[in-house]
Amino acid sequence: MFKHVQLPLGSITAVIAAAMMLACVATIHASDEEAEFAKHADKTRHAVASAHVTLSKSARKLGMNIAARAELDAALELMPEFDDAMSELGYRRKKVDGQEQWVMDERKALPAGDADNVTAAQRKRHIESRDKMRKEAATEFIKLAKTAQRLGLAPHSRASFEVALRYDAMNEEARSGAGWQKDEQGVWISPNEAAERAATAKALETPEAKAIDALPDWCTRVFAQGAWGVKAGSVTVIGTGAGHNELAKHACAVQSLVTGLLGGEAGELRVVVCASKADFIKYCEVRHPGTPGLTEGWMVVESTEIGVLLAEATEESTERVVYAAALSQVRRRCGVARHPWFELGMAGNATRRLTGRVGCVEVSGDTTGPKEPGRWKRELRMLLDSGEEPDLGNVIADRDPTEPRVIVAYFFVQYLCRERAAGLPDFCAALKSDGDSEGALKQAWQSDAAAMQKAFLDWFNAG
Repeated sequence: MFKHVQLPLGSITAVIAAAMMLACVATIHASDEEAEFAKHADKTRHAVASAHVTLSKSARKLGMNIAARAELDAALELMPEFDDAMSELGYRRKKVDGQEQWVMDERKALPAGDADNVTAAQRKRHIESRDKMRKEAATEFIKLAKTAQRLGLAPHSRASFEVALRYDAMNEEARSGAGWQKDEQGVWISPNEAAERAATAKALETPEAKAIDALPDWCTRVFAQGAWGVKAGSVTVIGTGAGHNELAKHACAVQSLVTGLLGGEAGELRVVVCASKADFIKYCEVRHPGTPGLTEGWMVVESTEIGVLLAEATEESTERVVYAAALSQVRRRCGVARHPWFELGMAGNATRRLTGRVGCVEVSGDTTGPKEPGRWKRELRMLLDSGEEPDLGNVIADRDPTEPRVIVAYFFVQYLCRERAAGLPDFCAALKSDGDSEGALKQAWQSDAAAMQKAFLDWFNAG
């Protein structure tokens, strides 16, 4: 098993975390079945750690020292103080004050950067080896999962299937064993995505919208042709155009989704919709006098009121209202951000969940094509395959993110919502307190951007 093979480049933190859980079953209270499983799990972890070291040696010979170090770090997460990995990093055992410890030998330490002569062909060969190895690794963990099934250990089997899935995201046996299922279109979705879809459907079960008796006095100064309004729950929609009931329904759904994730109170929200550019300009002049630049766009966002210029297409109008309402709800909880990655990601995800589109997300510069999630996912995968892993540290400190960085933020926020949702209220509180994204990550999840990036990329690559 794992002889003369190579493991993938890049982060496998999620794999390691699950595998480490498998290693923890051999306690003094373990049953005979758990003890037997622990022996099989230990063999698998040891074999995989050895394969990491083998790949590290291969990469180091080619001058690919960054990739080599990543493999050794992964090996050590699987097998702490694994002799082969420690030696490759330049450590040796030595007695210090009578106790044997690992001591760095600087002459044998792994260089920090890659050599200048690494070729594109060499990196491509590593990608090819990665794909091959992922399938082989998945097969081994599926075998481990079946061992757990034979022993009647359902949680251990599920964890093993999840590790297999991290290695080979397309393996249907691993998907099924990890609790994935096919939706109505035959697309595989994870348990967390299935729960997200159920929550989305429930959020759309909003109170019936009813006409309101009187409009605010300022409406006569904005809407020369007259306006009308409806109220559903804590959302009031006022303005011109059509489909106010549907817009109210979706704005209510936004409040439900964001409150469920971020906590806090939704509060009252007024949605002012303008069927024409003239109406929108007048709205900006009356409700936000002296604020430059508002009339050049299509939305105005505050914590209790949003103004939206409707589009020609009904679905685009709905998308605009959802996006602006989501921004409003995030700012209510987090304040106006210096670095807008989180609010853009949250608003983009709410829009995709409720409308199936992400066409109105703001980016700096030109877009490169349609903004449907499938295209975004393909673009991010292309970046990863080319070795251009996104640096979350740059994304969370960007004041005016470009489209690629918005794409990363969109999927990173999706990851937080699906996999780390419990920490979101604390994150929002910390973000509102001092506006420091990195500090908020540490406070909510005890993790900096670099550590969170490893977990995020594992999740993304498995999806």
